[in-house]
Amino acid sequence: MSDRTIVEFHVHTSYSPDSKTDVAELEEHALSMGTECLAITDHDSIEGAVALRDRGRIAVIVGEEVTSELGDIIGLFLTERVPPGLSPAETIARIHDQGGLVYIPHPFDRRRRSRLFRPALEEHAADIDIIEAWNGRTRFEEDNERGLRFAEEHGKPVAYGSDAHLLKELGRARMEMAPFHDAPGFLDSLRDASRLGNDKSMMARLWNKLRGDD
Repeated sequence: MSDRTIVEFHVHTSYSPDSKTDVAELEEHALSMGTECLAITDHDSIEGAVALRDRGRIAVIVGEEVTSELGDIIGLFLTERVPPGLSPAETIARIHDQGGLVYIPHPFDRRRRSRLFRPALEEHAADIDIIEAWNGRTRFEEDNERGLRFAEEHGKPVAYGSDAHLLKELGRARMEMAPFHDAPGFLDSLRDASRLGNDKSMMARLWNKLRGDD
């Protein structure tokens, strides 16, 4: 394994009701782009992630975008599905109980009624592991910037998520990280990750803000 690995976060397959991306096609497309690891986070399902992992051609972080009672919460490094409709506290507990990490997607996207709103974010901030500071489907840059500021205020590592529901959306946001073998190692690696992606101008500005370069 090389000293860095290319990871893409927040990817959906046909196991999400709003995606038609076939697992095999996703695998081929990701490999052709040089991606080495995918965090598959289908809505309320881990079946797509497990199916892709079991094919054995690309590394997979088994995840799920859980529809909690108050908004979307992603679990990474899951071994079992977390049911939808639970409170944020119970959703977070079920993720952590199986050794997973809590990742909050698109936290300030004004167009998403499914987001976890600020009061819940503040209430559960201590138990959140990762904030999505850039989402490939968020239209307004200032909404992504608010996520970055929240992460900075609370000392949370950030991730860039493509939120790819279509093959053509794959590769919009990837990160280059040190190799990892488990959830704690992943979290350590994420703190020193660098960004890749097609929308480099926007991502560079966000990254520079995080690094304090502007």
